[in-house]
Amino acid sequence: MTEREDYSIELKGLTLGYGDRDIISGLNLDIRRGEILSLLGPSGCGKTTTLHAIAGLLSPRQGSIIIDGVDQTDVPINRRNVGMVFQGYALFPHMTVFNNVSYGLRIKSVDKEQIRQRVARALELVGMERFAHRKPKELSGGQQQRVAIARTIVMEPRVLLLDEPLSNLDAKLRQEIRGDLKRILRELSITSVFVTHDQEEAMFLSDRIVLMKDGEIAQVSSPREIYNHPASSFAAAFLGNTNFIAATLLHQTPDNTSCEVSVTETGQVLRARAALRFDAKQPVYLTVKHDRVGYTLSREAFLTLQQQPGISTMTCRIADVHFLGHVTKIECLAGNQAMTVLRPSACVEADLVPGATIYLSWPEDESLVLS
Repeated sequence: MTEREDYSIELKGLTLGYGDRDIISGLNLDIRRGEILSLLGPSGCGKTTTLHAIAGLLSPRQGSIIIDGVDQTDVPINRRNVGMVFQGYALFPHMTVFNNVSYGLRIKSVDKEQIRQRVARALELVGMERFAHRKPKELSGGQQQRVAIARTIVMEPRVLLLDEPLSNLDAKLRQEIRGDLKRILRELSITSVFVTHDQEEAMFLSDRIVLMKDGEIAQVSSPREIYNHPASSFAAAFLGNTNFIAATLLHQTPDNTSCEVSVTETGQVLRARAALRFDAKQPVYLTVKHDRVGYTLSREAFLTLQQQPGISTMTCRIADVHFLGHVTKIECLAGNQAMTVLRPSACVEADLVPGATIYLSWPEDESLVLS
């Protein structure tokens, strides 16, 4: 297999838009065979527009869409063998689950016994085999979404496109369905493109995440890489759980891998990793994830931490404490500089009160300087 044959979908110089407005201009993206890739970003960033172009619902103004090595740019949706799962379930209310799932196969005049076998397999995959003779109104929202997924995979598409399929479900059900969805996609080894604005959902499901902003790709990485090593302040902010400490660059090592900065609010000097080359005295942000920050209420312990190499520290006062079940969120202030600590609730003292002094610390290599 050649390098190009490793890719199931190739988007080349894609320009997409509606009316007189371009939403995306010159987008290039290769999607590997069998991978689960998420298009992640805020509303209006172009992720759904990109998905619609792959499906054939939107014609590119420029560029090409290649699926399994064949140019599909001008091929209509019904000839692309691409499956699509939408937010809405769009089930036929008068048909049973079996007939909803088998509908596409019957339209294609597939043999009855093959239909029976393929529908049974699809319903088994989504855990709905016991509900084959029920109608949609007799099912919960989660069950209807499982049927919608079965209706798509029974057609054995070479590419599966999912447009925020879990957004209509409540939080608990969404977690349950996404676990089943990941299992199904892994079992089928089908190339899948998943559109979402939910960071946790993208990280749970994806082999890679494409983070989009204003019609452009801001970063393409594995979930772990994009979370731990965001390429920009936008990436760090969108993925959430990040403290941003306003600072000024003092020094950067010749290999550009680390920086020394002065915190704007306090003048304190801190060190951190660097992803870019910065200009002297440039305003920057030192970023550190909420869950990488530790704390102590003991000044003696804090003074000991300050003597340890490779540890950053900060003195704050507690602004508020939020118990969230398995984790507790501690909001702090150093002057006007906001800091958040996220710790397992079992490790958090019960006597944390607003106004009290709290001492924060984190490893220097867990923080990153961004422009």
